[in-house]
Amino acid sequence: MNETKTKSDENLLAALAYVLMIITGIIIYFMEKDKTDKRRFVMFHAVQAIMLGVAIIALSIIVPIIGFIPILGWIIAFLFPFAALAVWLFMIYKAYSGEEYHLPVIGDYAEQYI
Repeated sequence: MNETKTKSDENLLAALAYVLMIITGIIIYFMEKDKTDKRRFVMFHAVQAIMLGVAIIALSIIVPIIGFIPILGWIIAFLFPFAALAVWLFMIYKAYSGEEYHLPVIGDYAEQYI
């Protein structure tokens, strides 16, 4: 039973890292970083949450500029918030399910910083 509780705690912490992405990712990362029994799964999701937050902020700056391009730019600018929300919810679900899902590009970088 203790093993199950530990796993569910890890899953919950990993999912919580995505809630406020950069903020909760940093908090959870530093909580785990200095422990002698670091939980790699939690640290991976914390770092990936930080990087996802940075990517969404950067794209939130770039996408409105792209939105000035007729038709294709408008479609991208319209769909971006929905895509960002979908990725955010998907990552919360994957982390809570106990899966170490690697986002394209971001996941590889997150792996390096654990």
